[in-house]
Formats: sequence, structure tokens, C-alpha cells
Amino acid sequence: MGVSAMIAKLLGPLFVLAFLGFSASGLAQKEPWQQEILDAHNAYRSKHCTPPLTWSPEVAAGAQQWADRCVFEHTPQQGPSYFGENLGGGNEKAAKVVDGWYAEIKQYDFSNPGYDIGGNVTGHFTQVVWKDTTQLACGLAMCPGLIPDWGDTPVPFWVCRYSPPGNMGSGVPPNPEYQQNVPDPTKCKSAAAPAPEPAAPPEAVAEAPAPKATPQEAPAPEATAPVGYFQLQTEFLEPENKCLEGNHVAQGSPLGGAAFMDTCQNVSGQMWEMVPIENSEYFKLQTEFGKSENKCLEGNQIAFDDEGNLIAQGAPLGGAAFMDTCRDVSGQMWKMVPAKPGYFQLQTAFLESKNKCLEGNQIAQDSLLGGAAFMNTCSVSAGIGQMWKMVPVE
Repeated sequence: MGVSAMIAKLLGPLFVLAFLGFSASGLAQKEPWQQEILDAHNAYRSKHCTPPLTWSPEVAAGAQQWADRCVFEHTPQQGPSYFGENLGGGNEKAAKVVDGWYAEIKQYDFSNPGYDIGGNVTGHFTQVVWKDTTQLACGLAMCPGLIPDWGDTPVPFWVCRYSPPGNMGSGVPPNPEYQQNVPDPTKCKSAAAPAPEPAAPPEAVAEAPAPKATPQEAPAPEATAPVGYFQLQTEFLEPENKCLEGNHVAQGSPLGGAAFMDTCQNVSGQMWEMVPIENSEYFKLQTEFGKSENKCLEGNQIAFDDEGNLIAQGAPLGGAAFMDTCRDVSGQMWKMVPAKPGYFQLQTAFLESKNKCLEGNQIAQDSLLGGAAFMNTCSVSAGIGQMWKMVPVE
């Protein structure tokens, strides 16, 4: 469970995915997160004109028990019937977990139905909207050590089960089961599915779809970036209400166009989106402002070495992070690394091996690089502007 879990304590954006198949049914009571995860499923199902799910307390009990084990793996298949299963780790917002699963729709080919399309596994998405599935139950647990890279930091572990299961038969397209059970939302003419029923069971979490009559092997977990726009704040400058701003590289721009910390405002240069990079744990960072020009945040050559010596005079803007044309380069491939509850660090594939993280700096003449954001040796010390958090843009 990589980037996804990390988003767990942060806000909920990257989560981990996986899927498989199982059995059960029922109905029960609800806690807020249960209702939220049920509503999120039904909101997406309504887009595909598939009936709303109801909560199954019976199935939920088993999902909770499985989540309490704190092992990111699918339940072994049992008996002649199966239930679908989606697993997720890291995101503490129930709706965001479902957002991550549904985001796989971007890789789904409705003209060639099946969940394994040219290496793009979309089984979480297909299980969420699967027409013949009628019941949902999830479990949620806080699990230390669930994500190896995070040490003993507790992260949310979600286990969602579906009955009857989706992803029936072979996931390799073309498969008529997928054509019938995963309707194209652009061709859906019926009204949205009926209002969802309340959720229920004990404290549990969920994630991971699964096959049915012909059970299938679940793909390896992968991280998912959060959906929508966010502002990025550091713990260091949070009291001053400062957010990261992606700037135009130009002589008239502040700091020559470097990304920098400015007063948080509802402006497009501070509205960031994480764009997943296919078949990778990394994502690109774009602002709403720079999206039309295809600009992405680039973490530049390290500005300073471990001894504090400036070593990047030849790098663009002296080594500051800046908005450049989006390309397949490692300096634009970002990943989130858990730092402490609620916060994470940002690394690029380019400087990951050198243990460099993005630092949000004070704008001042005596600040490094004049106050621009830059790549510095990773540190979780208080007073270092490397502890980031995401603030959703309403």
C-alpha cells in the first residue's frame, strides 16, 4: 500500500488497490463513515444507471475481522460462491477511497469490455459500478506497519466486500459480462439510481474488487493519487496561511517564475491536481492555471549539497522548483512519502536516491534562493518547510 496509504492521514489521496472474490449478505445499522462510503458507491453507480447498493451487516462483520488483521491481502476464496473485494490503504476519507477505485475509469475501454485492458487493470472501478451487485459491506482499521516505508505509522486499512460479486469470468476483453454490467455513462439514459440506503457495521474499512464463478488472481496493489484540486501547505508556514503557488517562468514573474509560498487565495495558480502516471507510483503536479499550457511542477537540481554548499548555479532559476512543459522526465515524477500524522514529504524520481525533498521557503532576501521552493535534503525537523498537507479546494 504505497502512496495511497500515505494520503490516509493526510487527507486522502493516494491509496492502494487490489481485488478478488467471495460471499455473503445482510443489512444493519450505520456509522458516519459507513454511510459515506455507501453514498459514494451509489453516486458513481447512478452515473452508469446501475441500481444502488444496500448495506449488509452480515458481510460487514467478516470484512471488519479481515481488516483487523492489518495485512494487506485478499481473503482466501471460500465455498462455491464468492463476494467481490476491494482493498484500500492510506486514505482516511471514505469517499476518497471510492474516488481512487473509480478513477480507473480513465483506463477502461467501453468498446472492448474487460478489467485487464492492455495491462491497465481496472477491476476496482468495474466492481464499484457492477450492475448485478446489490450489497456492500466494509471494514476499517488503523494499522501500524501496513506500509513498509512508513514504519510503524498507523494508516487506515479499508476492506470492502460486494455481493453478488462483480468481475465475473475472464477479465481479458472482450467479455459480454462486462458489457452488460459496466454500462457506458455517456450512453446511460435512465435516471440516476434510487437514493442510497444507510450504511452500518462496526469500525472497518474496505477496498478491492474480485471475480466470481471463475475466481481470478488479484493484481499487485498500486497507489492512486487523490481526485480533484488541492492547495498545498507546509506545517512551517501554515500559521501564516501560506500555500504553494506555481508561477510563470518569466522575468516579470516573482522570483523569475519559481514556485513559491504565497498567501493562500482562491486563485488558479494555487489549485494543484495530482495526475497519475500510468503503471507507476508517481504522479505529476499541475495547477489549474498552467494546465491549459501543459505545465507541470519540476523539482530541479539540488540547490545545496549536504555540507550546505550551493551546487546548482547552472540549473534553471538556480535550482528552484518551477513550472515547465510537461514531459516524461524524472524531475516531474513526484511521490508522497509519509512524514507524520497529517503530513507528507514530496520527492521526485530524479532526486529520490539522493534523499531530496521539496521545501517551501519564506519569501525573503535572506532566504535560500530568495524564497523559492527547492529540493533540499529530506528532514522532518520542526521549522523545516518540507512537511506538506493537502487542503481540498471547495
